[in-house]
Amino acid sequence: MKLPEKFLLSLFFCSFLLLPFYKGFAKSYSLERVQVHAVVQPDGSIDITESRTYNFRGRFSWADYRLPVSGFGGVENFTLADNFGNYIPENNEEPGSYLVEYSDSEFYVRWFYSAENESRTFHLRYSLTDVISVFSDVAELYFKFVGRQNNQSI
Repeated sequence: MKLPEKFLLSLFFCSFLLLPFYKGFAKSYSLERVQVHAVVQPDGSIDITESRTYNFRGRFSWADYRLPVSGFGGVENFTLADNFGNYIPENNEEPGSYLVEYSDSEFYVRWFYSAENESRTFHLRYSLTDVISVFSDVAELYFKFVGRQNNQSI
């Protein structure tokens, strides 16, 4: 029995309409929320905790963070955690690990996890040195906590 051409053509087009709903092809993420808690220290440094909440649709295994290195001395004491625990600084791409690259222009972190169709909050903690400019009559803090390096709308 031969199927009519019109039926086969309709079946072909219907498969393309359903394709975006197939679990393997519907992969996206959004950055739902960024919360920054900063504490200015007497030595002119700032201790920062950033909580970044991602909403994952599909399976994801890594994320990254870029911080331009200008307007302050440096980045120290970096740690990373999520609700499952602390991440360890290793370059093995295993879930629960992260790597840091530091150059003259950028502080870069890439971390590894396993997430699928869920929301996950990551907590980045670090200190920035020499952020506060102190003069005889005033002290000045100029720092963009969420800058242009962020490609996602929040």
